[in-house]
Amino acid sequence: TAYGPMFGLNDVIGVALDLDNDKIVWYKNGVSLGANTVKPSELEGTQVFPMVANGTGGKMTYEANFGASDFKYPVPEGFLPYQESGTSTTPDPSTTPDPSDTDGTSQPTGDRAILTVTMDNGFDKEFDLSKKELNAFIAWYDAKDAGRGASFFAI
Repeated sequence: TAYGPMFGLNDVIGVALDLDNDKIVWYKNGVSLGANTVKPSELEGTQVFPMVANGTGGKMTYEANFGASDFKYPVPEGFLPYQESGTSTTPDPSTTPDPSDTDGTSQPTGDRAILTVTMDNGFDKEFDLSKKELNAFIAWYDAKDAGRGASFFAI
């Protein structure tokens, strides 16, 4: 479905797929163009692909970024990149649990949290996560629980 204004050299087109609110929102150079009329629920049983066309039939080159590298514009509030960048930040030492704390009573400080996962074998594994990492995990878990998430989450 054709949607949005014309674009040119060095324009950045963004797509936010909002399955919770049944809409696809488009961005041009970081500015929302609003949602188009096609709703993801109308595409049930099919895969959704963003498509870009130049309208001239001439040869053009495009570069796609699903999150493997930094985006030129911020990801809209409430959305996550499709693909993780693989970059990580080193936590501030003051937010890292003390390794001598074997009874689990120490808590991270700042914008960090401890995620405890019980493995199939009964062992607990703890992960010291940033707020961003925790929100990404929760979004993945909710999507997986709803039957549309990836089969695994890497920390």
